[in-house]
Amino acid sequence: MAPNGSDSGDGPALADEQAPFAGLTFLNTREASAAAELTQRLTRLGARVLEAPMLAFAPPPSWQPFDSRLAALESGDWVAFTSANAVRCSLERLRELGKPPSLLARGHIAAVGPGTAAALQERQLPVALLPHQFQGEGLLAALLERLEPAGRVWLPRAEQAREVLAEGLRQAGMKVAVTPVYRTVPPPGGLGETLDALTGGALDWIVFTSTSTVRNFFGQLPKQARAELEGRWPRIACLGAVTAEAASGEGLQVAVTPQVQDLDGLVAAIVTYLQGSGEDRSG
Repeated sequence: MAPNGSDSGDGPALADEQAPFAGLTFLNTREASAAAELTQRLTRLGARVLEAPMLAFAPPPSWQPFDSRLAALESGDWVAFTSANAVRCSLERLRELGKPPSLLARGHIAAVGPGTAAALQERQLPVALLPHQFQGEGLLAALLERLEPAGRVWLPRAEQAREVLAEGLRQAGMKVAVTPVYRTVPPPGGLGETLDALTGGALDWIVFTSTSTVRNFFGQLPKQARAELEGRWPRIACLGAVTAEAASGEGLQVAVTPQVQDLDGLVAAIVTYLQGSGEDRSG
């Protein structure tokens, strides 16, 4: 099979509107506990999916900053979440402290996108703000429209994260508290058997869902393999412009970046790409 095509012989199935991914093999680089969400969406449309999680999560060095900010949370404060994992880790810490999730609702809660909002709503936490643009820049603009001068914003987030939101709020005169609730670390397994599929041309698409998945993927990729792949990479799909920028920085040509930055938007954008170009099937 060519890197961007299929030799399965299932030509008619490829045109089936109910299985637009039939005959195509995708590499899902999402973190292990979240990979199934994307895999299910892809396989439902006929794809074969290999999973090679390119990041794992670890606790922050200390919970003291989070605990202190939680205790200081007031009704006029905003709590802004920039990932579903930040929500999960924050709620897990509340459980460890013996405190109810509703404690976070003492402030106004903002979510960067639908996935983050869903993680909050699953625990009956009201989302007061969801931006139209599902990334840091969009959340920054939306918050600045709602915040009073010198407003207080708490950002429970990854230890290493883009600073666009925190810095933008500070530059606008807001009081910002950043508290790590998790760290992203390279996965223990590496690329494993996926490397053979990649260098052997058995992959049609690689899906990256964060800058960390891009960074760790190339950290795991041997130099020889990277050289062998020059000019024959699979198609690349990225969940969001920031992730696409990271992939482009590694020399990849990104075929798909959805306008709606969630998994449904990502899958829909790949379908649209296939319907519009046809290049993915011919290699």
